[in-house]
Amino acid sequence: MTETHPSNARFLTLAGMTIRIKSRRPFPFPVNVPVAYRPFLSDDTPPGSAIEAELKITDRDLPPVSHGDGVFDSGSAWSVYRKGKLHQIVMCPPESAGPLWIAEFTPFFRHISFFCGPEILDDSGGLLYDPTGYPLDQIVLMHLLARSGKGGILHAAGCLHNHDGWVFAGVSGAGKSTISTLLSRHGVWLPVSDDRVVIRKRPEGFRLYGTPWPGEAGFAENIDAPLKGIFLLAQGKENRIEPIRGTDAAAGLLPLLSVPWYDAELVDRMLGFCEQLIAHVPVRRLVFQPEPDVADMMAAFMSHHHM
Repeated sequence: MTETHPSNARFLTLAGMTIRIKSRRPFPFPVNVPVAYRPFLSDDTPPGSAIEAELKITDRDLPPVSHGDGVFDSGSAWSVYRKGKLHQIVMCPPESAGPLWIAEFTPFFRHISFFCGPEILDDSGGLLYDPTGYPLDQIVLMHLLARSGKGGILHAAGCLHNHDGWVFAGVSGAGKSTISTLLSRHGVWLPVSDDRVVIRKRPEGFRLYGTPWPGEAGFAENIDAPLKGIFLLAQGKENRIEPIRGTDAAAGLLPLLSVPWYDAELVDRMLGFCEQLIAHVPVRRLVFQPEPDVADMMAAFMSHHHM
Protein backbone atom coordinates (compact mmCIF):
# COMPACT_ATOMS: atom_id res chain seq x y z
CA MET A 1 0.00 0.00 0.00
CA THR A 2 1.27 3.50 -0.79
CA GLU A 3 2.27 5.93 1.94
CA THR A 4 -0.78 8.03 2.73
CA HIS A 5 -1.65 11.46 4.01
CA PRO A 6 -2.87 11.27 7.63
CA SER A 7 -5.99 13.31 6.90
CA ASN A 8 -9.04 12.41 4.82
CA ALA A 9 -9.36 15.96 3.48
CA ARG A 10 -7.15 18.47 1.72
CA PHE A 11 -7.53 21.62 -0.32
CA LEU A 12 -6.57 22.45 -3.90
CA THR A 13 -6.46 26.18 -4.60
CA LEU A 14 -6.39 27.34 -8.21
CA ALA A 15 -6.53 31.04 -9.10
CA GLY A 16 -7.77 31.87 -5.60
CA MET A 17 -10.62 29.35 -5.87
CA THR A 18 -10.45 26.42 -3.46
CA ILE A 19 -11.73 22.90 -4.03
CA ARG A 20 -12.09 20.81 -0.88
CA ILE A 21 -11.24 17.17 -1.57
CA LYS A 22 -12.60 14.61 0.88
CA SER A 23 -11.98 10.91 0.60
CA ARG A 24 -13.13 7.60 1.98
CA ARG A 25 -9.91 6.18 0.57
CA PRO A 26 -6.36 6.97 1.71
CA PHE A 27 -4.61 9.74 -0.19
CA PRO A 28 -1.23 8.91 -1.77
CA PHE A 29 0.03 12.33 -0.68
CA PRO A 30 2.68 13.63 -1.06
CA VAL A 31 4.53 10.65 -2.47
CA ASN A 32 2.69 10.23 -5.78
CA VAL A 33 1.53 13.81 -6.32
CA PRO A 34 3.29 15.64 -9.20
CA VAL A 35 5.77 18.23 -8.00
CA ALA A 36 3.96 21.01 -9.89
CA TYR A 37 0.85 20.47 -7.75
CA ARG A 38 2.45 20.65 -4.33
CA PRO A 39 2.41 24.49 -4.00
CA PHE A 40 -1.32 24.41 -4.78
CA LEU A 41 -2.28 21.75 -2.18
CA SER A 42 -2.70 22.28 1.56
CA ASP A 43 -4.11 20.61 4.65
CA ASP A 44 -6.24 23.62 5.56
CA THR A 45 -8.31 26.24 3.77
CA PRO A 46 -5.86 28.92 2.56
CA PRO A 47 -6.37 32.33 4.21
CA GLY A 48 -8.75 34.56 2.32
CA SER A 49 -9.97 31.75 0.09
CA ALA A 50 -13.57 30.53 -0.08
CA ILE A 51 -14.58 26.92 -0.77
CA GLU A 52 -15.97 27.02 -4.31
CA ALA A 53 -16.54 23.28 -4.78
CA GLU A 54 -16.34 20.01 -2.87
CA LEU A 55 -15.07 16.81 -4.40
CA LYS A 56 -15.82 13.57 -2.53
CA ILE A 57 -13.91 10.42 -3.42
CA THR A 58 -16.36 7.63 -2.70
CA ASP A 59 -15.71 3.98 -1.90
CA ARG A 60 -18.60 2.87 -4.11
CA ASP A 61 -18.42 0.99 -7.41
CA LEU A 62 -18.41 2.82 -10.74
CA PRO A 63 -21.91 3.97 -11.80
CA PRO A 64 -23.32 3.19 -15.27
CA VAL A 65 -22.18 5.51 -18.04
CA SER A 66 -24.88 7.48 -19.88
CA HIS A 67 -23.42 6.80 -23.34
CA GLY A 68 -26.58 7.95 -25.13
CA ASP A 69 -26.33 11.46 -23.74
CA GLY A 70 -22.82 12.44 -24.76
CA VAL A 71 -22.20 16.18 -24.91
CA PHE A 72 -18.43 16.37 -25.42
CA ASP A 73 -15.62 14.04 -26.47
CA SER A 74 -12.07 15.25 -25.83
CA GLY A 75 -10.81 13.05 -28.65
CA SER A 76 -8.35 11.38 -26.31
CA ALA A 77 -9.16 9.89 -22.93
CA TRP A 78 -12.18 11.62 -21.42
CA SER A 79 -15.76 12.49 -22.34
CA VAL A 80 -18.68 14.41 -20.81
CA TYR A 81 -22.20 12.96 -20.60
CA ARG A 82 -25.53 14.08 -19.20
CA LYS A 83 -27.18 11.85 -16.60
CA GLY A 84 -30.54 13.39 -15.78
CA LYS A 85 -29.74 16.62 -13.92
CA LEU A 86 -26.11 15.60 -13.47
CA HIS A 87 -23.04 15.71 -15.70
CA GLN A 88 -20.69 12.75 -15.91
CA ILE A 89 -17.03 12.97 -16.80
CA VAL A 90 -15.63 9.59 -17.76
CA MET A 91 -11.89 8.96 -17.93
CA CYS A 92 -11.34 5.98 -20.21
CA PRO A 93 -8.05 5.89 -22.15
CA PRO A 94 -8.06 3.67 -25.27
CA GLU A 95 -5.66 1.20 -23.66
CA SER A 96 -7.81 0.80 -20.54
CA ALA A 97 -10.20 -2.13 -20.07
CA GLY A 98 -12.82 0.25 -18.67
CA PRO A 99 -13.16 3.68 -17.05
CA LEU A 100 -10.32 4.62 -14.72
CA TRP A 101 -12.74 6.90 -12.93
CA ILE A 102 -16.09 8.64 -13.25
CA ALA A 103 -16.97 12.03 -11.75
CA GLU A 104 -20.59 13.16 -11.38
CA PHE A 105 -21.39 16.86 -11.01
CA THR A 106 -24.37 18.89 -9.93
CA PRO A 107 -25.49 21.48 -12.53
CA PHE A 108 -23.44 24.25 -10.90
CA PHE A 109 -20.35 22.05 -10.49
CA ARG A 110 -20.29 22.78 -6.75
CA HIS A 111 -20.53 19.15 -5.62
CA ILE A 112 -18.58 16.37 -7.30
CA SER A 113 -18.85 12.65 -6.54
CA PHE A 114 -15.78 10.73 -7.65
CA PHE A 115 -15.87 6.98 -8.32
CA CYS A 116 -12.68 4.93 -8.70
CA GLY A 117 -12.17 2.09 -11.16
CA PRO A 118 -10.13 -0.97 -10.15
CA GLU A 119 -7.11 0.07 -12.22
CA ILE A 120 -6.31 3.02 -9.95
CA LEU A 121 -6.68 1.10 -6.66
CA ASP A 122 -4.23 -1.12 -4.82
CA ASP A 123 -5.10 -4.45 -3.22
CA SER A 124 -6.25 -2.69 -0.03
CA GLY A 125 -8.59 -0.31 -1.85
CA GLY A 126 -6.24 2.67 -1.50
CA LEU A 127 -5.46 5.05 -4.36
CA LEU A 128 -2.35 4.21 -6.36
CA TYR A 129 -2.02 7.88 -7.35
CA ASP A 130 -3.90 11.12 -6.96
CA PRO A 131 -6.59 11.08 -9.70
CA THR A 132 -8.04 14.50 -8.88
CA GLY A 133 -5.49 16.49 -10.88
CA TYR A 134 -5.46 17.07 -14.63
CA PRO A 135 -7.83 16.88 -16.45
CA LEU A 136 -10.46 16.79 -13.67
CA ASP A 137 -9.33 19.90 -11.82
CA GLN A 138 -9.07 21.86 -15.08
CA ILE A 139 -12.60 20.84 -16.12
CA VAL A 140 -14.01 21.82 -12.71
CA LEU A 141 -12.21 25.17 -12.75
CA MET A 142 -13.33 25.86 -16.33
CA HIS A 143 -16.96 25.50 -15.26
CA LEU A 144 -16.57 27.51 -12.06
CA LEU A 145 -14.94 30.38 -13.95
CA ALA A 146 -17.47 30.24 -16.78
CA ARG A 147 -20.35 30.20 -14.31
CA SER A 148 -18.98 33.35 -12.68
CA GLY A 149 -18.56 35.09 -16.05
CA LYS A 150 -15.43 36.68 -14.63
CA GLY A 151 -12.56 34.41 -15.52
CA GLY A 152 -11.09 31.83 -17.84
CA ILE A 153 -8.26 29.37 -18.43
CA LEU A 154 -6.05 30.51 -21.30
CA HIS A 155 -3.65 28.43 -23.40
CA ALA A 156 -0.74 30.70 -22.62
CA ALA A 157 2.45 31.28 -20.72
CA GLY A 158 2.49 33.84 -17.94
CA CYS A 159 5.45 35.86 -16.70
CA LEU A 160 5.91 38.53 -14.05
CA HIS A 161 8.02 41.60 -14.71
CA ASN A 162 8.55 43.86 -11.69
CA HIS A 163 5.50 42.27 -10.02
CA ASP A 164 3.23 42.89 -13.03
CA GLY A 165 1.71 40.06 -15.05
CA TRP A 166 2.15 39.54 -18.78
CA VAL A 167 0.57 36.78 -20.87
CA PHE A 168 2.09 35.11 -23.94
CA ALA A 169 -0.73 33.18 -25.60
CA GLY A 170 -0.68 30.69 -28.44
CA VAL A 171 -1.55 27.23 -29.68
CA SER A 172 0.73 24.25 -29.17
CA GLY A 173 4.03 24.92 -30.91
CA ALA A 174 3.63 28.71 -30.91
CA GLY A 175 6.56 29.13 -28.51
CA LYS A 176 5.09 29.48 -25.01
CA SER A 177 7.78 27.36 -23.36
CA THR A 178 10.46 28.93 -25.54
CA ILE A 179 9.56 32.53 -24.66
CA SER A 180 9.24 31.60 -20.97
CA THR A 181 12.71 30.05 -20.96
CA LEU A 182 14.32 32.92 -22.85
CA LEU A 183 12.78 35.54 -20.55
CA SER A 184 13.65 33.56 -17.42
CA ARG A 185 17.34 33.96 -18.22
CA HIS A 186 16.92 37.70 -17.57
CA GLY A 187 16.58 38.15 -13.81
CA VAL A 188 13.67 40.59 -14.01
CA TRP A 189 11.27 37.98 -15.44
CA LEU A 190 9.57 35.26 -13.38
CA PRO A 191 7.58 32.66 -15.36
CA VAL A 192 4.55 31.33 -13.45
CA SER A 193 3.42 28.90 -16.17
CA ASP A 194 4.46 27.99 -19.69
CA ASP A 195 1.26 26.33 -20.94
CA ARG A 196 -1.93 27.32 -19.08
CA VAL A 197 -2.74 30.41 -17.03
CA VAL A 198 -5.90 31.75 -15.45
CA ILE A 199 -7.14 35.32 -15.87
CA ARG A 200 -9.79 36.62 -13.48
CA LYS A 201 -11.64 39.90 -13.27
CA ARG A 202 -11.30 41.09 -9.69
CA PRO A 203 -12.62 44.27 -8.02
CA GLU A 204 -9.22 45.90 -8.47
CA GLY A 205 -8.89 44.82 -12.12
CA PHE A 206 -7.79 41.79 -14.14
CA ARG A 207 -5.26 39.44 -12.55
CA LEU A 208 -2.98 36.71 -13.88
CA TYR A 209 -2.64 33.43 -11.96
CA GLY A 210 -0.09 30.65 -12.32
CA THR A 211 -1.34 27.05 -12.53
CA PRO A 212 -0.04 23.53 -11.84
CA TRP A 213 -0.28 22.66 -15.56
CA PRO A 214 3.21 23.30 -16.95
CA GLY A 215 4.44 22.90 -20.49
CA GLU A 216 7.77 21.58 -21.74
CA ALA A 217 9.79 24.06 -19.66
CA GLY A 218 8.11 22.94 -16.43
CA PHE A 219 7.17 26.36 -15.01
CA ALA A 220 4.34 26.14 -12.45
CA GLU A 221 4.15 28.76 -9.69
CA ASN A 222 1.25 29.50 -7.33
CA ILE A 223 1.66 33.25 -7.83
CA ASP A 224 -0.68 35.97 -9.07
CA ALA A 225 -0.23 39.56 -10.20
CA PRO A 226 -2.06 42.45 -11.88
CA LEU A 227 -2.42 41.72 -15.60
CA LYS A 228 -0.85 44.46 -17.69
CA GLY A 229 -0.92 43.05 -21.20
CA ILE A 230 -1.42 40.07 -23.51
CA PHE A 231 0.81 39.03 -26.39
CA LEU A 232 -0.39 36.64 -29.09
CA LEU A 233 2.63 34.62 -30.17
CA ALA A 234 3.78 34.11 -33.74
CA GLN A 235 7.20 32.92 -34.85
CA GLY A 236 8.85 34.83 -37.68
CA LYS A 237 12.15 35.88 -39.22
CA GLU A 238 12.44 39.03 -37.11
CA ASN A 239 11.34 40.29 -33.71
CA ARG A 240 8.56 42.84 -33.59
CA ILE A 241 5.47 43.84 -31.61
CA GLU A 242 2.25 44.77 -33.37
CA PRO A 243 -0.95 46.24 -31.88
CA ILE A 244 -4.18 44.25 -32.21
CA ARG A 245 -7.62 45.65 -31.55
CA GLY A 246 -11.29 44.79 -31.57
CA THR A 247 -12.44 41.77 -33.50
CA ASP A 248 -8.89 40.74 -34.39
CA ALA A 249 -8.00 40.52 -30.71
CA ALA A 250 -11.14 38.50 -29.99
CA ALA A 251 -10.47 36.19 -32.93
CA GLY A 252 -6.98 35.56 -31.59
CA LEU A 253 -7.93 35.01 -27.95
CA LEU A 254 -11.20 33.11 -28.06
CA PRO A 255 -9.82 29.87 -29.57
CA LEU A 256 -7.24 29.83 -26.77
CA LEU A 257 -9.79 30.05 -23.95
CA SER A 258 -11.16 26.91 -22.31
CA VAL A 259 -14.90 27.15 -23.02
CA PRO A 260 -17.62 24.56 -22.27
CA TRP A 261 -19.00 24.81 -25.79
CA TYR A 262 -21.74 22.29 -25.00
CA ASP A 263 -23.46 24.73 -22.58
CA ALA A 264 -24.99 27.71 -24.41
CA GLU A 265 -25.45 29.77 -21.24
CA LEU A 266 -21.82 29.36 -20.20
CA VAL A 267 -20.63 30.10 -23.74
CA ASP A 268 -22.46 33.44 -23.59
CA ARG A 269 -20.81 34.24 -20.27
CA MET A 270 -17.37 33.40 -21.63
CA LEU A 271 -17.96 35.59 -24.68
CA GLY A 272 -18.87 38.43 -22.32
CA PHE A 273 -15.71 37.84 -20.29
CA CYS A 274 -13.56 37.87 -23.43
CA GLU A 275 -15.16 41.14 -24.53
CA GLN A 276 -14.45 42.77 -21.16
CA LEU A 277 -10.89 41.48 -21.13
CA ILE A 278 -10.11 42.97 -24.54
CA ALA A 279 -11.73 46.28 -23.57
CA HIS A 280 -9.52 46.69 -20.49
CA VAL A 281 -6.24 44.89 -21.21
CA PRO A 282 -4.02 45.75 -24.22
CA VAL A 283 -3.57 42.91 -26.71
CA ARG A 284 -0.55 42.84 -29.01
CA ARG A 285 1.08 40.38 -31.36
CA LEU A 286 4.63 39.29 -30.57
CA VAL A 287 6.41 38.00 -33.65
CA PHE A 288 9.75 36.52 -32.64
CA GLN A 289 12.66 34.31 -33.51
CA PRO A 290 13.40 31.67 -30.85
CA GLU A 291 16.70 33.36 -30.03
CA PRO A 292 17.94 35.19 -26.91
CA ASP A 293 17.68 38.67 -28.46
CA VAL A 294 13.88 38.58 -28.13
CA ALA A 295 14.42 39.11 -24.40
CA ASP A 296 16.40 42.27 -25.19
CA MET A 297 13.51 43.54 -27.32
CA MET A 298 11.08 42.83 -24.48
CA ALA A 299 13.35 44.70 -22.07
CA ALA A 300 13.32 47.72 -24.40
CA PHE A 301 9.53 47.48 -24.66
CA MET A 302 9.13 47.43 -20.88
CA SER A 303 11.49 50.37 -20.47
CA HIS A 304 9.62 52.40 -23.10
CA HIS A 305 6.25 51.73 -21.55
CA HIS A 306 7.51 52.28 -17.96
CA MET A 307 5.79 49.04 -16.86
